[in-house]
Amino acid sequence: MLNYLKYQLAVPDEMVRLSHRITSGDIDEGAHAFQWNVGKLWNWDYYLTTDGGTRGFRSFCIFYPDYKMAFIALSNETDEQSGGDLYRFTAAVFNELKKSKH
Repeated sequence: MLNYLKYQLAVPDEMVRLSHRITSGDIDEGAHAFQWNVGKLWNWDYYLTTDGGTRGFRSFCIFYPDYKMAFIALSNETDEQSGGDLYRFTAAVFNELKKSKH
């Protein structure tokens, strides 16, 4: 999965660039690209996410193209709260790393 994200961050060709382009929705209220959900933070840092799971397991993937940072979080819970928890966890790590670079 990390190699896949590394490939996505490198944007090596037009097909990858196309897969990141918004195809529906509005970035302020939930945009979608090919296989990705696209959003932005309060300061306009944008990100792409995807998630999924099966019984008893959940995964969450997010990357911030402008910062060349990507995160994958895995959980052995699939309740209604776990997806939001994984997002908040990765966002907190991103914010801490971003602060340490400045």
